Amino acid sequence: MKNKKMIIGVLVSLIAIIAILVILFFIFGGTFLKISYDESKEPIEVPVNSQDFKYPDVKCKFLNSEITGDNFKITKDIDLTKVGEQSIEYECKKFNFKKTYSIKYNVIDNIPPELTLNGDASLSLFVGDKYEDKGAVANDNVDGDITSNIVIENAVDTSKEGTYDVIYTITDSSGHVTTAKRSVEVKKRPVSTGGSSLGCGEAGVIYLTFDDGPNSYYTPVILDALKKYNVKATFFVTSAGPDSLIKREFEEGHAIGLHSSSHAYDKIYVSSEAFWKDMNTVRDRVKNITGKESTLLRFPGGVSNTVSRKYNKGIMTQLAKEVEQNGYSYFDWNISSGDAGGTTDPNVEYKNVISELSKKRGNVILMHDIKKHTSLAIENIVKYGLDNGYTFKVLDSSVVCHQRINN
Repeated sequence: MKNKKMIIGVLVSLIAIIAILVILFFIFGGTFLKISYDESKEPIEVPVNSQDFKYPDVKCKFLNSEITGDNFKITKDIDLTKVGEQSIEYECKKFNFKKTYSIKYNVIDNIPPELTLNGDASLSLFVGDKYEDKGAVANDNVDGDITSNIVIENAVDTSKEGTYDVIYTITDSSGHVTTAKRSVEVKKRPVSTGGSSLGCGEAGVIYLTFDDGPNSYYTPVILDALKKYNVKATFFVTSAGPDSLIKREFEEGHAIGLHSSSHAYDKIYVSSEAFWKDMNTVRDRVKNITGKESTLLRFPGGVSNTVSRKYNKGIMTQLAKEVEQNGYSYFDWNISSGDAGGTTDPNVEYKNVISELSKKRGNVILMHDIKKHTSLAIENIVKYGLDNGYTFKVLDSSVVCHQRINN
């Protein structure tokens, strides 16, 4: 009997001890559940819309045994399309034990918005012309199209000569700022006289010239009009537009001249080396397309431009000499159609041209085949010339049409 009581006592004691251990396990067992993460610096910066984001190496263990599968999961993720502080939250379970862990992130936008000018980055007008700003387009990797937020500082005064900058500024929601600049040169309109510099070829001849092309939309319209009346013109081309249009110009008997590859004043007028590097690019393009090396050249802005002073004082005087030393003939103009900023009305452009024509001298007309209004005006200009006894020819080295060099 005594032994039986002893055995019962021992069993009761063991049960009590086991109960106590179980209770202690469920009270303190959660301390054996641990989530580990090596990174110490938080919040962690990650670029918005990142394609290279990698989740951190986070582990959960219970008594040194790693927990995986459904018992260890992410309960809250970050959104890489949204800028700002966020967190990834983890949850780990074992038995009835549960532990959570949070890692902080800062999704940042480190890409400034893109700002693209509509039209040319540099252009020239004559005193009294109207400046019509073409504006710009702005896009941001987070904000999307933010063109409406562009701030424009327009200092152009067409009442007096000078070079003016139009500054475009766009700021995205993250505070990144992008600026762009358009240089506008306002110069005195050349006097149309029969002098040696602005006599510009044979008396009674019209030399139609087109700069900045080719253009996929408007150059073909101009070429169709010229072909209709069997009139030839001179195209001063850049590296823009399709090769097929330069080929068509050449095959239809038009003269192909060089107008620089980029038409960027701040690039080509920095130095003689920069000018020729840029010009040789378009020279090679023309030769590859036509099989013939062009020796006709027109300076962006004309030889009389003053905007080049900002980049290199005296550069135009130097380049005018080098051009002729290198076997090229350069050409300005004595009639401007006003299509590069003076007007967008084809009727006004037509009047600008015909009002300046003269039978007493040659007539070198400045136009641009990248302009819609020029493509709409050209047929009427041609018809007027033919109806009034003018002859149309292309430019060649026998024609001298030089404006005064101002730099």
